[in-house]
Amino acid sequence: MEFKKRYSGIKAFGIARVSDPKQVSALPAQKRRLYNYAQERGLDLEYYEFNESAYSGDREKFLSIVDKIMAYDKYCVIVFDKIDRLTRNGTDATVNKLKQCVKDGILELHFPSDGLFLSKASPANDYFRLGIGTITAEYYSLSNRDNVNRIIEDRIAEGQYMGRAPIGYKNVPLDEHHSDIIIDKEREPMIRKAFEMRLEGFSLKEIADEMNRIGLRSNTYKMTKITKAQLSYMFQNKFYCGQMYYRKQHYPHRYPVYISTEEYDAIQEIAKGNWFQAAVVV
Repeated sequence: MEFKKRYSGIKAFGIARVSDPKQVSALPAQKRRLYNYAQERGLDLEYYEFNESAYSGDREKFLSIVDKIMAYDKYCVIVFDKIDRLTRNGTDATVNKLKQCVKDGILELHFPSDGLFLSKASPANDYFRLGIGTITAEYYSLSNRDNVNRIIEDRIAEGQYMGRAPIGYKNVPLDEHHSDIIIDKEREPMIRKAFEMRLEGFSLKEIADEMNRIGLRSNTYKMTKITKAQLSYMFQNKFYCGQMYYRKQHYPHRYPVYISTEEYDAIQEIAKGNWFQAAVVV
């Protein structure tokens, strides 16, 4: 009852966030806890949630909501389930801005699951707890990043490609966490013919016309007709001769190839020759 007297009718902004695909299932639980917390204290809750593991723009949306809250012209409360839902970066300017707003008596920061509630009257040890919490969250985030990088390095060393396979190949799931890349048997004859035609000196237009005549379609959702630009990209893609591209470098992969390295080099020379001839004509 004491809480309801103090907070009755006060605006609260409840924010639930996840930044890891493994945490997506936690959003409904965060939402429930935030609403229960607001109801127990008589807060007028306005709820927001951000799945930053799926939508790259949600980090920017989160910052825009924080700016909106800070521009709110009445006293309010911001509620995060835990400290690490506010930030995993101990140097984040957002944390400093919000802390200053608390010290100025503009708003309060509540972290119910951590038992931390910051207001203008909060003692120094509460701010110390927030600082320790953000540093711990930053360490957790950096540690996760290091683990992910080690996993990626191991997979690269094993020749495993983690992106979408180019046309002529297929990504196939093995289990919940693993997948493989195989030759696309339906498109294979057409892709091989495209490489053969290029090695024989046919132009991109001639190859595109032939591919569309025999029914080759892109591996996109709409399965559109093959264009000269798509063929040009395909002929420059080293994946077809055993090299995958990751972070501005090429690494050998473990999957079947369509052409040899020598054939790839020959195709690049053909492309240069065709470009030179076109430039001379112009």
